[in-house]
Amino acid sequence: MGLGFNNLTVEIGEATQAYKVTYNDHTDDFHTYTEDGTIVKPKPDPGFEYALFARVLLDLGGEEPTPYVVCAGHTADGTSAACHYLATKWQQIWTNNREDLMCKHMTGILYHRAGQPSLIQELSQIHFRPYRKPMSS
Repeated sequence: MGLGFNNLTVEIGEATQAYKVTYNDHTDDFHTYTEDGTIVKPKPDPGFEYALFARVLLDLGGEEPTPYVVCAGHTADGTSAACHYLATKWQQIWTNNREDLMCKHMTGILYHRAGQPSLIQELSQIHFRPYRKPMSS
């Protein structure tokens, strides 16, 4: 699990090409991608903050790819909101998307009222991108 934007979450985004950390205006920022590669940027309403919620697959040399979850907010409250969402909604996400999660990366954007990370709107702007095993050299 990657929490917040740090070297690990940046590297996971680069390896999977499911999202990209951008650090705009001296803040933690990101964008995600649709299945066809279109960039999706967070668009919060006034008074709302946002966070990245991603479940991606990484090739760590085993027979099957290893799943990782990334919870990373535009602010510290955003990271807290994404972690709260994971703790309370993971079973529902898994149940509703099991087939896709077995072979695709999933990204979504969580919006929450600024200063209230536990009052989360539903995950939105959800996209699935195919997992592609890296070519060996």
